[in-house]
Amino acid sequence: MPFDSSVTRTHTGHTLDEIHRRLGLHAIAADIVDETQVWIVLDDEVIPSELPSQSRFVTVRLPSLTWEYGDVMIGGGDVGEFVLQGQTRITLWLRNELDYHGRVSAAVEEAAAAPPLGTKLLGKLIRAFHETDLLNDSGEAILKRPMMFVSYDPPAPGAINWRPFRTTWELTFTWDLSEET
Repeated sequence: MPFDSSVTRTHTGHTLDEIHRRLGLHAIAADIVDETQVWIVLDDEVIPSELPSQSRFVTVRLPSLTWEYGDVMIGGGDVGEFVLQGQTRITLWLRNELDYHGRVSAAVEEAAAAPPLGTKLLGKLIRAFHETDLLNDSGEAILKRPMMFVSYDPPAPGAINWRPFRTTWELTFTWDLSEET
């Protein structure tokens, strides 16, 4: 959901799996592609071995994380919490088909152009995630602050069947290692 200052922020009890799943659920709720075409993945650098059933799909990559601050007790103490800052990549994949005149691929038009040529899918994706909170089942925000847009990487040139439009997002959350037992 978009940033709402009245939403309660919970800072404990989050796992990496929960963050990854919530990212995927938010991508489904954004309604950019059919919900069956949102894939939560470990690696989004390669085209999946099982080709999508439609002409577009979205991948949500497992976040990469760096320790920001926090304590981890060892020995007889409890496992503590880290505050982690990281990035995830959410990629819009479009089937590459040339338009009638061959000037621009239909994938590029679909991603960026306004109707009737395209559907502005890339803009919808960025709008759906920028300054967005991920919520738990209780409606509490699980990030320390809303997600922030970091970068966009356009598809590389070449004759390939799928074009990845990659967006990178920054997120910060508290990882409760006691929940990992």
